[in-house]
Amino acid sequence: MKTTNSCSLIIHNYLNKPNSIKLMMKKLLLLPIVLLLLLTACKKDEDTEPAVSELIKGRWELVTFKNVVYDAKGEKVHEAELELNISYEFTETEYRLTTSQDERTGTYRLYKKEGKQYISFADHEAGQSQIASISDTKLVIVLEYDGGGPSSQSGSRTVVTQEFKKM
Repeated sequence: MKTTNSCSLIIHNYLNKPNSIKLMMKKLLLLPIVLLLLLTACKKDEDTEPAVSELIKGRWELVTFKNVVYDAKGEKVHEAELELNISYEFTETEYRLTTSQDERTGTYRLYKKEGKQYISFADHEAGQSQIASISDTKLVIVLEYDGGGPSSQSGSRTVVTQEFKKM
């Protein structure tokens, strides 16, 4: 009987062993899958672009000043690139405009309208201007006037594009 019990015990252990091996193999297979899921689910913090309010701070020197006048049909009637000595210095809410002729200070504010970024000068004849692009080193401001704008040419619209480099 002992032989039978021993034999049945061996058979019983043999039959149960594959299940434990299967279970162990399932656990081992689950471990890499869980690790893979954890690694792909945890995404790294992407570098976010600095806010315009941070990028604009500092001193900016004019590189190009382009004045384009369009007629009522939208056709270009005049274009001029001017060499001007202009710089802006922006702090949190104030600016300093320096030209070859004078210097003035005032306040400004940044805002978005219809998905575009604007800068508004509280006490400056330029009023509001679109920030067409800004980076750590380059700032492009576009200002549109109805009519001839600041130039002597008459037209339905004048577009002034100013490109600055950060100093």
